[in-house]
Amino acid sequence: MHQNIITMAWTLVLAFLILAGCDREPGPYDPVPIPDIRFLNALIEEGYDRNFDKQISFSEAEAIIYLDVSERLITSLDGLEAMINLEELNCYNNEIESLDLQGNPLLRSLDCAENYLDSLDLSANPGLTFVDCSRNGLTYLNVSGNLSLTFLWCSLNELTYLDLSANKALGSDWDYTANEGYCYTEIDLSYNSYLQEVCVWELPFPPEYREICVNTVGSPQVIFTTGCQEDEPGR
Repeated sequence: MHQNIITMAWTLVLAFLILAGCDREPGPYDPVPIPDIRFLNALIEEGYDRNFDKQISFSEAEAIIYLDVSERLITSLDGLEAMINLEELNCYNNEIESLDLQGNPLLRSLDCAENYLDSLDLSANPGLTFVDCSRNGLTYLNVSGNLSLTFLWCSLNELTYLDLSANKALGSDWDYTANEGYCYTEIDLSYNSYLQEVCVWELPFPPEYREICVNTVGSPQVIFTTGCQEDEPGR
Protein backbone atom coordinates (compact mmCIF):
# COMPACT_ATOMS: atom_id res chain seq x y z
CA MET A 1 0.00 0.00 0.00
CA HIS A 2 2.79 2.38 0.98
CA GLN A 3 4.66 1.57 -2.25
CA ASN A 4 1.53 2.28 -4.32
CA ILE A 5 1.15 5.70 -2.70
CA ILE A 6 4.78 6.57 -3.48
CA THR A 7 4.39 5.42 -7.09
CA MET A 8 1.21 7.46 -7.50
CA ALA A 9 2.90 10.53 -6.01
CA TRP A 10 5.83 10.30 -8.43
CA THR A 11 3.41 9.83 -11.32
CA LEU A 12 1.56 13.01 -10.35
CA VAL A 13 4.83 14.94 -10.02
CA LEU A 14 6.00 13.74 -13.44
CA ALA A 15 2.66 14.64 -15.04
CA PHE A 16 2.84 18.10 -13.47
CA LEU A 17 6.35 18.66 -14.82
CA ILE A 18 5.32 17.58 -18.31
CA LEU A 19 2.30 19.88 -18.31
CA ALA A 20 4.36 22.75 -16.94
CA GLY A 21 6.88 22.25 -19.73
CA CYS A 22 4.14 22.30 -22.36
CA ASP A 23 2.77 25.60 -21.07
CA ARG A 24 6.14 27.29 -20.74
CA GLU A 25 6.78 30.25 -23.01
CA PRO A 26 9.87 29.75 -25.19
CA GLY A 27 12.96 31.50 -23.88
CA PRO A 28 15.47 33.56 -25.91
CA TYR A 29 17.83 30.61 -26.26
CA ASP A 30 15.21 28.05 -27.24
CA PRO A 31 15.28 26.99 -30.91
CA VAL A 32 12.66 28.34 -33.30
CA PRO A 33 10.68 25.47 -34.89
CA ILE A 34 11.68 25.56 -38.58
CA PRO A 35 10.33 22.45 -40.33
CA ASP A 36 11.73 23.21 -43.80
CA ILE A 37 15.36 22.07 -43.71
CA ARG A 38 16.21 24.22 -46.74
CA PHE A 39 14.96 27.31 -44.95
CA LEU A 40 16.93 26.39 -41.84
CA ASN A 41 20.08 25.72 -43.87
CA ALA A 42 19.68 29.04 -45.68
CA LEU A 43 19.52 30.89 -42.36
CA ILE A 44 22.61 29.06 -41.14
CA GLU A 45 24.50 29.75 -44.38
CA GLU A 46 23.61 33.44 -44.17
CA GLY A 47 25.27 33.59 -40.75
CA TYR A 48 22.24 33.99 -38.50
CA ASP A 49 23.28 31.01 -36.35
CA ARG A 50 25.56 33.08 -34.13
CA ASN A 51 26.55 30.30 -31.72
CA PHE A 52 27.03 27.63 -34.42
CA ASP A 53 24.65 25.10 -32.87
CA LYS A 54 22.90 24.40 -36.22
CA GLN A 55 19.69 26.00 -34.94
CA ILE A 56 18.15 29.46 -34.88
CA SER A 57 17.20 30.59 -31.39
CA PHE A 58 14.47 33.11 -30.68
CA SER A 59 17.07 35.74 -29.78
CA GLU A 60 18.92 35.09 -33.06
CA ALA A 61 15.65 35.33 -35.00
CA GLU A 62 14.74 38.63 -33.35
CA ALA A 63 18.08 40.10 -34.47
CA ILE A 64 17.31 39.54 -38.17
CA ILE A 65 16.50 42.79 -39.99
CA TYR A 66 17.26 41.81 -43.60
CA LEU A 67 16.66 38.35 -45.02
CA ASP A 68 17.36 37.00 -48.51
CA VAL A 69 16.48 33.33 -48.98
CA SER A 70 15.73 33.51 -52.70
CA GLU A 71 16.24 30.60 -55.08
CA ARG A 72 16.62 27.90 -52.40
CA LEU A 73 13.77 25.49 -53.33
CA ILE A 74 12.10 26.39 -50.04
CA THR A 75 8.50 25.20 -49.63
CA SER A 76 7.71 26.71 -46.21
CA LEU A 77 8.78 29.80 -44.29
CA ASP A 78 7.31 28.58 -41.01
CA GLY A 79 9.45 30.13 -38.29
CA LEU A 80 9.43 33.54 -39.96
CA GLU A 81 6.98 34.74 -37.29
CA ALA A 82 9.84 34.72 -34.76
CA MET A 83 11.65 37.42 -36.77
CA ILE A 84 9.66 40.22 -35.23
CA ASN A 85 12.11 42.95 -36.27
CA LEU A 86 12.34 41.93 -39.93
CA GLU A 87 12.22 44.91 -42.31
CA GLU A 88 13.14 43.40 -45.69
CA LEU A 89 12.30 39.93 -47.01
CA ASN A 90 13.42 38.51 -50.35
CA CYS A 91 12.14 34.99 -50.97
CA TYR A 92 11.58 35.01 -54.72
CA ASN A 93 11.89 31.94 -56.95
CA ASN A 94 11.08 29.25 -54.40
CA GLU A 95 8.21 26.76 -54.04
CA ILE A 96 6.29 28.54 -51.28
CA GLU A 97 2.52 27.96 -51.26
CA SER A 98 1.56 30.15 -48.30
CA LEU A 99 3.15 33.13 -46.61
CA ASP A 100 2.14 34.26 -43.13
CA LEU A 101 3.51 37.70 -42.30
CA GLN A 102 1.36 38.37 -39.24
CA GLY A 103 4.41 38.27 -36.99
CA ASN A 104 6.44 40.77 -39.02
CA PRO A 105 4.87 44.18 -38.30
CA LEU A 106 8.00 46.19 -39.22
CA LEU A 107 8.28 44.82 -42.77
CA ARG A 108 8.99 47.55 -45.34
CA SER A 109 10.02 45.60 -48.45
CA LEU A 110 8.74 42.26 -49.75
CA ASP A 111 9.80 40.33 -52.84
CA CYS A 112 7.96 37.02 -53.01
CA ALA A 113 7.75 36.74 -56.80
CA GLU A 114 7.91 33.41 -58.61
CA ASN A 115 6.37 31.14 -56.00
CA TYR A 116 3.10 29.20 -55.75
CA LEU A 117 1.08 31.63 -53.63
CA ASP A 118 -2.67 31.81 -54.25
CA SER A 119 -3.37 34.49 -51.64
CA LEU A 120 -1.42 37.19 -49.87
CA ASP A 121 -2.65 39.14 -46.85
CA LEU A 122 -0.45 42.12 -45.97
CA SER A 123 -2.84 43.76 -43.52
CA ALA A 124 -0.44 43.23 -40.60
CA ASN A 125 2.41 45.02 -42.39
CA PRO A 126 1.39 48.70 -42.49
CA GLY A 127 4.91 50.00 -43.19
CA LEU A 128 5.37 48.25 -46.53
CA THR A 129 6.54 50.54 -49.32
CA PHE A 130 7.61 47.93 -51.90
CA VAL A 131 5.83 44.70 -52.87
CA ASP A 132 6.69 42.38 -55.75
CA CYS A 133 4.33 39.41 -55.76
CA SER A 134 4.39 38.81 -59.50
CA ARG A 135 4.48 35.37 -61.14
CA ASN A 136 2.42 33.53 -58.54
CA GLY A 137 -1.10 32.15 -58.76
CA LEU A 138 -2.71 34.88 -56.69
CA THR A 139 -6.47 35.05 -56.72
CA TYR A 140 -6.56 37.29 -53.64
CA LEU A 141 -4.35 40.22 -52.67
CA ASN A 142 -5.08 42.44 -49.68
CA VAL A 143 -3.10 45.70 -49.56
CA SER A 144 -5.81 47.80 -47.90
CA GLY A 145 -3.71 48.39 -44.80
CA ASN A 146 -0.52 49.32 -46.65
CA LEU A 147 -0.94 53.07 -46.80
CA SER A 148 2.77 53.73 -47.44
CA LEU A 149 2.96 51.51 -50.53
CA THR A 150 4.72 53.21 -53.46
CA PHE A 151 5.66 50.21 -55.64
CA LEU A 152 3.30 47.32 -56.39
CA TRP A 153 4.18 44.64 -58.92
CA CYS A 154 1.55 41.92 -59.21
CA SER A 155 1.79 40.84 -62.84
CA LEU A 156 1.22 37.27 -64.04
CA ASN A 157 -1.34 36.26 -61.43
CA GLU A 158 -5.01 35.21 -61.50
CA LEU A 159 -6.56 38.21 -59.75
CA THR A 160 -10.15 39.10 -60.57
CA TYR A 161 -10.44 42.09 -58.23
CA LEU A 162 -7.98 44.45 -56.59
CA ASP A 163 -8.77 47.25 -54.14
CA LEU A 164 -6.24 50.12 -54.20
CA SER A 165 -8.62 52.77 -52.88
CA ALA A 166 -6.67 53.24 -49.65
CA ASN A 167 -3.21 53.19 -51.23
CA LYS A 168 -2.92 56.86 -52.07
CA ALA A 169 0.87 56.84 -51.60
CA LEU A 170 0.95 55.04 -54.95
CA GLY A 171 0.07 58.41 -56.39
CA SER A 172 2.17 60.69 -54.20
CA ASP A 173 3.34 63.96 -55.73
CA TRP A 174 6.93 63.91 -56.93
CA ASP A 175 9.34 65.75 -59.19
CA TYR A 176 9.40 63.89 -62.52
CA THR A 177 12.32 65.96 -63.84
CA ALA A 178 14.43 65.34 -60.76
CA ASN A 179 13.91 61.61 -61.20
CA GLU A 180 15.12 61.79 -64.81
CA GLY A 181 11.94 60.30 -66.20
CA TYR A 182 11.91 57.20 -64.01
CA CYS A 183 8.75 56.23 -62.19
CA TYR A 184 8.74 57.09 -58.53
CA THR A 185 5.55 55.10 -58.12
CA GLU A 186 4.61 52.07 -60.15
CA ILE A 187 1.68 49.67 -60.37
CA ASP A 188 2.23 46.57 -62.50
CA LEU A 189 -1.02 44.77 -63.29
CA SER A 190 0.19 43.11 -66.48
CA TYR A 191 -0.81 39.63 -67.60
CA ASN A 192 -3.66 39.17 -65.15
CA SER A 193 -6.03 37.86 -67.80
CA TYR A 194 -8.89 37.42 -65.31
CA LEU A 195 -8.55 40.83 -63.70
CA GLN A 196 -11.61 42.95 -64.42
CA GLU A 197 -11.97 45.54 -61.69
CA VAL A 198 -9.40 47.65 -59.86
CA CYS A 199 -10.81 49.94 -57.21
CA VAL A 200 -8.89 53.23 -56.90
CA TRP A 201 -9.24 56.44 -54.92
CA GLU A 202 -10.17 58.75 -57.82
CA LEU A 203 -10.96 58.86 -61.52
CA PRO A 204 -9.58 59.23 -64.11
CA PHE A 205 -6.79 56.88 -63.13
CA PRO A 206 -3.93 57.38 -63.11
CA PRO A 207 -4.54 61.03 -62.22
CA GLU A 208 -3.30 63.41 -64.92
CA TYR A 209 -1.44 65.59 -62.41
CA ARG A 210 0.64 62.71 -61.03
CA GLU A 211 3.28 60.63 -62.75
CA ILE A 212 2.26 57.08 -61.95
CA CYS A 213 3.38 54.24 -64.19
CA VAL A 214 0.55 51.73 -64.62
CA ASN A 215 1.20 48.63 -66.72
CA THR A 216 -1.89 46.73 -67.88
CA VAL A 217 -0.34 44.90 -70.85
CA GLY A 218 -1.92 41.47 -71.17
CA SER A 219 -4.81 42.40 -68.88
CA PRO A 220 -7.39 43.44 -71.49
CA GLN A 221 -10.45 43.50 -69.24
CA VAL A 222 -9.12 45.87 -66.57
CA ILE A 223 -11.30 48.82 -65.65
CA PHE A 224 -10.65 51.33 -62.89
CA THR A 225 -13.52 52.23 -60.60
CA THR A 226 -14.23 54.00 -57.32
CA GLY A 227 -17.17 51.70 -56.61
CA CYS A 228 -15.33 49.43 -54.22
CA GLN A 229 -16.79 46.10 -53.22
CA GLU A 230 -17.27 45.71 -49.49
CA ASP A 231 -16.31 42.07 -49.66
CA GLU A 232 -14.03 40.73 -52.35
CA PRO A 233 -15.28 37.81 -54.43
CA GLY A 234 -14.93 34.44 -52.73
CA ARG A 235 -13.82 35.94 -49.40
